[in-house]
Amino acid sequence: MKWYFEPAQGFEEIRAGHQQVFDELLTPEDVQQQVAGKQVHAYLVKQISGETAGFAVYLGRGSQVDLWIAGVLPQKQRLGAGAFLIEQGENEMTGKGYTQLFVNSYNRWNIMLSLLTRRGYRVVDTAFNENRADLKIRLEKTLRPRRELRYAITEICNFKCLFCHNEGLGHDGKRERLPKESVLAVLKEAIALGHTDITLTGGEPLLHPDRVIYLLENFSRMPLPPDITLVTNGSRLNDAVIRAMVDYRGKKKIHLSLHATDERTFRQVTRAPKRDMFARVVNNIKKAAAAGLTVKVNHVVLQNINHTRIADAIELARDMGASNIKFLELLVLPGSPDDYRMYYDARAVHDQVAQAAAGDPDHPTPRQYIYRHRDDARFSMEVQRLTCALGCAHCRENRDRTLSSALDYHPCFVLDKRAYSAKNPARLKDVFKNGDRIIDGYAARYGEKSPTLIQQETFIAAKQSEFLFLVADDKAFRKAIARGGFSQTGALGHHLEYYRPKQPSDSWLKCKKLMKIGWDHHDRSKMELVYTDHQYNLDPQLGMETVTQYLDPDGPMAFKTAEKARHFLERLDFENFMTLEWHIELWNRKKTKISLANAGGAWTVKLNGPAPAAQAILDEFARWDVKVSPLRVPLPVYMEKHVKLNQTGSGQFGDK
Repeated sequence: MKWYFEPAQGFEEIRAGHQQVFDELLTPEDVQQQVAGKQVHAYLVKQISGETAGFAVYLGRGSQVDLWIAGVLPQKQRLGAGAFLIEQGENEMTGKGYTQLFVNSYNRWNIMLSLLTRRGYRVVDTAFNENRADLKIRLEKTLRPRRELRYAITEICNFKCLFCHNEGLGHDGKRERLPKESVLAVLKEAIALGHTDITLTGGEPLLHPDRVIYLLENFSRMPLPPDITLVTNGSRLNDAVIRAMVDYRGKKKIHLSLHATDERTFRQVTRAPKRDMFARVVNNIKKAAAAGLTVKVNHVVLQNINHTRIADAIELARDMGASNIKFLELLVLPGSPDDYRMYYDARAVHDQVAQAAAGDPDHPTPRQYIYRHRDDARFSMEVQRLTCALGCAHCRENRDRTLSSALDYHPCFVLDKRAYSAKNPARLKDVFKNGDRIIDGYAARYGEKSPTLIQQETFIAAKQSEFLFLVADDKAFRKAIARGGFSQTGALGHHLEYYRPKQPSDSWLKCKKLMKIGWDHHDRSKMELVYTDHQYNLDPQLGMETVTQYLDPDGPMAFKTAEKARHFLERLDFENFMTLEWHIELWNRKKTKISLANAGGAWTVKLNGPAPAAQAILDEFARWDVKVSPLRVPLPVYMEKHVKLNQTGSGQFGDK
């Protein structure tokens, strides 16, 4: 039986629930007297059907909170509603920042007392009532803010997903295989240090189900078992693992990675070796949900692969019995620059998810939005940005710690590949502190800036002295500039449609004026119109110098759809003369920046002036034996002819 908490809309719902459970009236005066000067958190406990099963009211002051009144209908107690109320209440109050939770019970409520003591509550006070018939018992529990630790059972996986970064731990499969007893000792020490949530991940952890079951059985014997999350692709999920998860004494859930809604897309993403794998994964998810486990589907949204199938993914997750689906952004690392073409911004997913939602998201944060399904209140839909997308300053508050299968600790696998041995439980605290210092250093250095390749382009009202060069071999060019100390720091993609008047003047024909509409490949909802003026000066050595001025210094004009932008230009008697898909790589070396761009098969590199600075970089290119040739016509003029020649098959257009 599944339950969920729903915030009460007012105390009338609580008073009605109180009367139904206890057969006595809770007066408004009683309520007012108790809640005065306190933070009130009131909830209804509901079944999957929407039927109310109980209620709970918490009163907070400072760091402490009391479970003031709570109750569950007698017919629901046997189905586990009371245990759910206690557990979910702890989660809610921890999430609100309270560190101590108090509960009052009585000696005659032996089931409740047993439940509370098993969950780690301790008795802090007792008192008899007036006729000494009942003993009132006050219990307290320290609420631990959720701290997560990820442990990779293995770095090997039976899938070869297009975008896999393997938790940043590598793919070589050559890591030291440690005794499971040594792993358990380190993880127990991590729990003692306050890590309340242990995630078992990989690679694919169920390539070694015996290790997963061993850890579950041993964690379950602890006085206060940690919360367990098993992350798996679902292909190896079997009855033994499901049974071990069901039997686990602590809170547990399964996160199943499924990034497709059909067999063809599934094979495209996972490159799974067997044709029946999609059906097997779907069936295993259904089995886990039917066994009563909390199942969440993780779904990475990929440009031009599954980004238009959000609604289908939601309904498939519901049909499989999952309680939640989480839509995730693709992590684009410096070592995998081509992945940015698959990147799809989480903010662009909101519109599709909102169509299936009951209303606005619950308690949105900069990183995460959670919606309730309009037809199923127990089912939620998350849209989550990457931790790294928020910048290094937010790493420690959002990201969990990660241990490899060999018990190496990785503070950061984007900016720093170094790992620190965590094999000795006695040194684990110091190892984690050292990792925190490393992350704090990156936070101070990079602040809100993201260390991934996906960067937000900033609007600049004017661009001075840009020089462009044709690149003969982009792969050789990358290798050469990398040897010269440049590193890739960003990746952008733009769809651009170029317009000019149907009766153009010489300025428009020579691209001294440009009108463009387009969108960021990663966020198609960001439709903009840009009008620019250009000055061109031909330098004998550097080629065409371009100086750009934007019409509106406040930024581009925004449109809700491409159709509206096109209609706007049509009414101005403009026509489209070229459409390009730009893919741009940003490379930096200290304060020197260059960009490598491709559209229509033509590769160009842009150097920012003034001319002496651009010449200095060009001289370096010559020393590195990099073959580039100056562009001696405006870039839009070159690209227009290049596109036309490619369409007619007449060959490559030169700039001489």
